[in-house]
Amino acid sequence: MRKLTQEQKIALLFLSACETALDTPNREMGFAGLAARASVESAIAPLFIINDGATALLVELFYKHLENHSKAEALRLAQLEIINSYEHYAHPYYWGGLTLIGHP
Repeated sequence: MRKLTQEQKIALLFLSACETALDTPNREMGFAGLAARASVESAIAPLFIINDGATALLVELFYKHLENHSKAEALRLAQLEIINSYEHYAHPYYWGGLTLIGHP
């Protein structure tokens, strides 16, 4: 794998496939950890099996908030918006599975 220079560094890799943040004996911190070691500044990935509809909404809200906030704050605000505005998705199963690895 060719190492990227600082100018070429990827700012964010958003993985939405289920459990891509989990490690295995062969993958420390899953694909998200691999991304972090491969010159990706930050990765967002799910820790467990997640709901497709809720994840699509969370991703949309995340990018809306990312325009004015850090990645960590945008994720937090997206989660809060789901909790407070979408009763069907208020349970942590729908919004709590994503984690940010790397630079907030």
